[in-house]
Amino acid sequence: MKYLILLTVALFISTNFYAQEVAIPQSYSNIEYHNGKLRFYDKSNNTWIDEVTKVPKYTYSKIVKDPIGTETGIRFDFQDTTINGTIYYGLIKTENIEFPQPVFFKRNAKINKGKAKINIIKRLSGKYDFVDWENTGKLILGYRIVDEAGLMIYDGRINLRGKGP
Repeated sequence: MKYLILLTVALFISTNFYAQEVAIPQSYSNIEYHNGKLRFYDKSNNTWIDEVTKVPKYTYSKIVKDPIGTETGIRFDFQDTTINGTIYYGLIKTENIEFPQPVFFKRNAKINKGKAKINIIKRLSGKYDFVDWENTGKLILGYRIVDEAGLMIYDGRINLRGKGP
């Protein structure tokens, strides 16, 4: 019974912390709380504008997905057909480099309806294999996801093993 009372008091106190509104400094005379929401006074139109909460188009869980290995490279599936854009990619050399960064390849992979493919064997082998992944079977691939408007969404790295099919 003692624990039940303590639990009830703790829950009551914690819900009060979440219910408190953030104090607005008095220097912001054109911002106030109204019906639990912030609103802004626009002097030029002599009107109050209510706060608008927007849902982000891209979220970490939506963009950061594990790529899937294929016979010739990797495939991205963002599981969202509204995602379109470009993936820029390149090898990352780590030996004798203080700050390893990707050297982006001259070509890119298009994201179409949430899916993209990178053909590593065709694009990053031969004279473009400066990390010797064809012999070692190991490479680090850096990639950058850019949406269709040119907005950079995410920079990532993938460690890969294998020499192809």
